[in-house]
Order: sequence, then C-alpha cells, then structure tokens
Amino acid sequence: MQFEPFDMGVSTADAEHVALEYRDNRLTLTFLDWREQRRVVRFDDVVAHCWYCESEVFPKIRDDTTYQVLDSDLVRRLLECGAVTKTQEVHHYVLCFNAEGVLEVVVGSFQVLE
Repeated sequence: MQFEPFDMGVSTADAEHVALEYRDNRLTLTFLDWREQRRVVRFDDVVAHCWYCESEVFPKIRDDTTYQVLDSDLVRRLLECGAVTKTQEVHHYVLCFNAEGVLEVVVGSFQVLE
C-alpha cells in the first residue's frame, strides 16, 4: 500500500464538527474547516467506508492530510470477495482530521458541494 497526498479541494487540517450521513450508496461528509467555513463533500458509489475515532490508526501518515491509497490491500480484498468488479473504477481515500478522527472510503467518485 502506498499513501499519496491528495488534493480533494478541501482541507481537513484542524477541522471540527465532522459529521457523516450514509444513504443509498452515498456518503455525505460535513465539517467546519480551519477557517470555520462549512464544507460538504459527497462520495458516490460507496463500496466501503469506516470512521476511526483514533487518529493514529495509520501511524506512518500525517494526521491532517488527505491521501489516495495506491495499490490498496482493501480494494484487493473487495475485488476478491466480489464487492467490486474488475471493470468498476474505485478509489481508496483516507481523510485525516487531526484529533477528530480518520475517514477511510472506497468510492467511485466524489464531489465538493461546499
């Protein structure tokens, strides 16, 4: 697995009031960024997601950055169990929110709404 810093169009550093809503294979992430501006990111075609309350779950990466995971073990396992097909395009992201926690998602696409 390789973690590459990824510019998603929003900064997760010093974010607060992180909230998640999952419905119909869509995950909506809402939070206040370091400028106290409301940010909303919608993830579509969600295959897997997990919220970790502990920011040290991935000890070799910064706790205030967003990453795309290349050569992902998780995506490989999802392929093996049939949750993802070989023709389906998915991306594995890890969004680190300092002490707030870490969001791990495997999705088809995302869109910054606010």
